[in-house]
Amino acid sequence: MLFGLLTLAHLMPTYDPTPTPPVVLYRDDFSTRADRWRLFDLGKAAIAYDNANSDLRLSAKAAHYALWSVPDTELKPVAFDMRVQVAWITGDADAQFGLVIDYQSDTDMLVVTVAHDGTVRVGRYYFGVWQDLSAPVRLTLDNSTAPITLDIRFSTDHHLSIMAAGQAAQTLKLDHYKAGNFGLFALSGAQGGINVAFQNFTVSEPQ
Repeated sequence: MLFGLLTLAHLMPTYDPTPTPPVVLYRDDFSTRADRWRLFDLGKAAIAYDNANSDLRLSAKAAHYALWSVPDTELKPVAFDMRVQVAWITGDADAQFGLVIDYQSDTDMLVVTVAHDGTVRVGRYYFGVWQDLSAPVRLTLDNSTAPITLDIRFSTDHHLSIMAAGQAAQTLKLDHYKAGNFGLFALSGAQGGINVAFQNFTVSEPQ
């Protein structure tokens, strides 16, 4: 009988509580210029590295001014988990930062943003015009000056899930999604002025 119990215990599968780490497709902590993001400086608007703080700054002084940057990569994932940390330096309540989740061109991209007042939006930025793809959701941010983590999960069946500052924000399906590049995005508000610092950007296979 003892032999039977030992044999049964030996055959039972073991459980490994350690989660499988995600497969990282792209990562940048902005501590170097190795990944070659698109940069520019027009005086009143700029995308530039801040080497002292190891971040990438998107800033503009004009109202309703959009900025975006894409890295030098041919990666176009059809499904992904995407995460970035962003700190507000300056920005009005309606100023927004976010992630480009489908970059087709400078005139056609899908974007997920978080406004300084906590409003989360999903939209298509097409020839300079923003079109909401779902109703905006307002979150309560405890401290808008602390870094905010924006998490995005996009599945192979085109379902998009968004979390900002650890809070579930939106879930929707993007029926007409076409895999493109990815990037960073910022949009100043009606009063003008935005300066946001992007840190710790990763794109991984969905888990």
